[in-house]
Amino acid sequence: MQQSKIVNFSVTRLLLILTHDFYLGMYKGTHFTGSGKSAIAIAAAMTLGSSYILVGSKELQSQYQKDFSWVMSMKGKNNFRCEIKDDFIKDGTFVCKPCGGLNRLQRCHHTSVEYGRCCDEKFRCKYKTKLVDYQVTGKGTKDEMISLDANVEGYYKDVYSEWSHLKNLKEPREWRPCQHFHQRNIALTSSHSVLNYAMFLSLENLEPPPLLSRGS
Repeated sequence: MQQSKIVNFSVTRLLLILTHDFYLGMYKGTHFTGSGKSAIAIAAAMTLGSSYILVGSKELQSQYQKDFSWVMSMKGKNNFRCEIKDDFIKDGTFVCKPCGGLNRLQRCHHTSVEYGRCCDEKFRCKYKTKLVDYQVTGKGTKDEMISLDANVEGYYKDVYSEWSHLKNLKEPREWRPCQHFHQRNIALTSSHSVLNYAMFLSLENLEPPPLLSRGS
């Protein structure tokens, strides 16, 4: 991380980031599981009012969401299928060029968002939503809810219906947001989110950095 981004964190925020995998380990002199670290992280998070909790595995992210419904999880692109490719897969017309024209999905690993058209900054994917498209109710409470603004959703549906991409499909489907960017935007809008180290470090590339918008 750049120094400027570290300076903008309060000491308490840094301690919270370290809580789950490091704080108790340093205190006891070892790493261990089943010690209530999640509860300690959540207690600190609720005290601060806003937090990023870092963990080392997807399973632990899912566990946080299961135990604490107001904590939103953010996972990487390889966990979600590209919506455009999914259109062609369901249409029975998907062909993977990197795989040499292979259309047998069980042998192709290029269907995720990680290999999607959105990797090209010049391409405007109609499935991709933005951070500003989301609204919050019950901010900072255990009843906090984050959703795509209804007016914005209507706009996306209108624009989507005119998309030339649809003309290539036998049975066009109704619009829905890219699931990767949808969960990412929800997690960034949420007062409390859980993510792994790699995802957290990648956030410094966003403009403006969402890390600094949470307050200190």
